[in-house]
Amino acid sequence: MSEITATRDKTSNFGFSVSTGENDVVLISNDDVAFHFDLCLLTHFSPFFKDAATIPSSTPDMEFPETSSTTLALALGYLRSIPLGLDFDLPSYSDVDVIFPLVDFANIYDIAAIRYWVAKGFVHPQDSNPFVAFAVGVLTNNRGIVDKAAFGTTKLEITDMPSWVAKRLRERSPLVLLWLYEFHAAEKKTRHKFFNDLIDGKPILESFYGSGGKCDMWIKSKSKSLGAAGIMIKGVFEQASVGIPLPLSTILRQRGLKEVHCFKCREKWEANILKRLLEDEAQCQWPIPDKILMSSAR
Repeated sequence: MSEITATRDKTSNFGFSVSTGENDVVLISNDDVAFHFDLCLLTHFSPFFKDAATIPSSTPDMEFPETSSTTLALALGYLRSIPLGLDFDLPSYSDVDVIFPLVDFANIYDIAAIRYWVAKGFVHPQDSNPFVAFAVGVLTNNRGIVDKAAFGTTKLEITDMPSWVAKRLRERSPLVLLWLYEFHAAEKKTRHKFFNDLIDGKPILESFYGSGGKCDMWIKSKSKSLGAAGIMIKGVFEQASVGIPLPLSTILRQRGLKEVHCFKCREKWEANILKRLLEDEAQCQWPIPDKILMSSAR
């Protein structure tokens, strides 16, 4: 937490070296770099700093023992750019030494604007490492990112999770990390079983079509075989997985069943395969329960 101290000699950050006027406050990083900033603007973005406005000193110092000058420069630069309508982009959304210290700063001092700023770089989790996106979503409390990134991780093995991501989640959100392990294993098992049944055809198709596995339906390949329909639909799933990962049941409803042109067959797929798939997915406990997501230690 920040501490109020008497003014002392320190190195000034070039971009924040000039007093902002009567509402000026000096913020000091943990590497002893000073930043002049407008206290009124700071209190606008965070209720944490409102008490500082009552300090009698004309230019009080506020120390941030957990925040480096690099993080403070980025955070204050962004906050200062907002009322000016200026673009202020992060230098990198892949540099963990930039991203997570900013998230920590935003969480400690309750600055929602900075959480949003960091999170917006991960609104399309498929464009970044899904494990990193998942961690950012958790620590910024962005459910949209968490839900999408969770499915994105199933395109990889759980062992592909960067060790520092696992460490960060273990420290801040152990229940979330446990949920991810369980969800990842259950979802991968569901997908593996579903795809195998589609290719094999017998377990999932003969259960309601009989040993022949055929009907009068026609699919794009002009084949009357339901096994061929399964292969066709598997291709739809694989193509869909290139984009934003979704539950298999969602892909089946939105895209897969379009390959089943026979109305009666489609009804059977919905009543049997889709129902079975939804039952399997229910074991995955998705989306992540609020009580687990909100358990993050900030």
